[in-house]
Amino acid sequence: PQPEVPSEDLVAAAAAQTPATPEPAAAPQPTGPRPSVLLAEADAEVAKSISELLDSWGLDAKIVTSGAEALLQSFRNEFALTIFGGHLPGVSAPILTEVLRRSSERRDAKLIRIAPMDEPAGTPEFEANHMVEPGDLPGGLVGFLEQMGVGTRPQAPLAEAPAPEVAPPAAAPL
Repeated sequence: PQPEVPSEDLVAAAAAQTPATPEPAAAPQPTGPRPSVLLAEADAEVAKSISELLDSWGLDAKIVTSGAEALLQSFRNEFALTIFGGHLPGVSAPILTEVLRRSSERRDAKLIRIAPMDEPAGTPEFEANHMVEPGDLPGGLVGFLEQMGVGTRPQAPLAEAPAPEVAPPAAAPL
């Protein structure tokens, strides 16, 4: 004899009596690509520290090491922010800033310049939105990111609970 196969009515009744297991909550999906920042900095260590800060703000850094490459990238791509370091080979930060400010396509670009004391100032009407001294990096960029509305401030890390105090062992009586 063959086993009896339950009818569709019995299967439906059994399914109705089985409690539904909740679906696991889906992780929030990103709403699109992360905003890009052009970071023109010849010093690899400085570029790395700035890039890490930008990453913590939800920004992708496109790092270039020369003024000429920065100029090309500035016109090939749209960036949420452009940061020009000091002492760029090829084309200096003051010249890059002036070129972008004179361009009808990039006149309103958000620019931050890392301005060493020994680098000549640019023409005032073609200056960056903000200037930061190399000694203030990378943390000196935080206030400017907020003012310019670029990226998202990272959540503060959770404070660790203080370790309980442990009394030293009592000395043994003599």
